Amino acid sequence: MITKEKINYHPAYNKKHTSSIILIHHLGGVPEQLKNHIDFLNQNGFAVYSYPTFLNGKSQWKDFLPLLKKTKAGVVKIWTEELEEVLDQCPGNKILFSFSFPSLAALLAASRRKDIKAVICDSGPFSYLFLVTWRFFTYYQSISNIFLKIYLTSQMYLTFKAAYIKKDIQKQLPNIPINFPVLSIQSLKDQQVPPSYINRFFSKIKKVRLTVCLLKHSAHLQGLKTETNFYIKNILNFLNKISSPP
Repeated sequence: MITKEKINYHPAYNKKHTSSIILIHHLGGVPEQLKNHIDFLNQNGFAVYSYPTFLNGKSQWKDFLPLLKKTKAGVVKIWTEELEEVLDQCPGNKILFSFSFPSLAALLAASRRKDIKAVICDSGPFSYLFLVTWRFFTYYQSISNIFLKIYLTSQMYLTFKAAYIKKDIQKQLPNIPINFPVLSIQSLKDQQVPPSYINRFFSKIKKVRLTVCLLKHSAHLQGLKTETNFYIKNILNFLNKISSPP
């Protein structure tokens, strides 16, 4: 459960927009990793909220795999419920800014609520969950033992409850508003989540008004670090088109 004490509020230096931005960090990440994102958003007039999601701070498969096995309906279900708890405690309209796999939770929440005005997805969501899981253990966890990697990939894929994910996508995402604005940030050098995997996912959602920011030189979730100006420019262009002055 995400209580009020777990939600961090980062006020804008000079508020220029009515909508606040809620940041949703990646699997195993922590809100503190998004400090640079918070800074440039605050500097450009946006108030920001951040919070720790389920499986935050887990860096090794031995840390998070046992917890994943305990989830009955899958980790995406937990992420979505946590996000809705945060949304209920944050006033006004919101824009969701999500990273990697939790981007699916952001879109699922947007299909159920009227206070979400747009979603920014950095390196997700994606199709081919099994292949992305394999790539996760190949490039992020750097597992070299082929038999261990097969085992871990299978276990993690099963604990994600792909059947529940597919059901939620088919049942809930069609309810997303027509022309709902989504910015998809994709990286050509992303070894974990290739742009084709992301585009495959969005090809199944006909209602969204999709804008793609394609990064040519960045690895997974590294756009702000490696292509700073281009990254920020595209995000601000998107935000300025869909947000209103106070």
